[in-house]
Amino acid sequence: MDPRDIAGIAALALTEPGHAGRIHPLTGPAAVTPAEQAADLAAVLQRPVRIEELTPDQAAVQWSRRYPAPVVEALLQSAARQARGLKAAVDPTFEQVTGRRPRPFRTWAADHAPVFGR
Repeated sequence: MDPRDIAGIAALALTEPGHAGRIHPLTGPAAVTPAEQAADLAAVLQRPVRIEELTPDQAAVQWSRRYPAPVVEALLQSAARQARGLKAAVDPTFEQVTGRRPRPFRTWAADHAPVFGR
């Protein structure tokens, strides 16, 4: 999900009535796999982008270099849910609350292409 969309709905939730005590599940407009994200980045950057799947143990080693143990555990749990297809659903809440569709991953990628060296 595009961070700008998260910020936008957070601003609405904090400044408009009717959001107190509610949980807004947020997703982008489509469930996008890591391979699809890489393909979108490759198209935007006009160069190949390769991904390598890590085992949970490999990911834990990499993440523990950057994050505290509770964050690593949360990331591992999230990755496990995604591997089981549990993060593949698209939720309409963002559009219902904001009145517009969330930005697709490719839009985020294009808007941030300079960060990737393009």
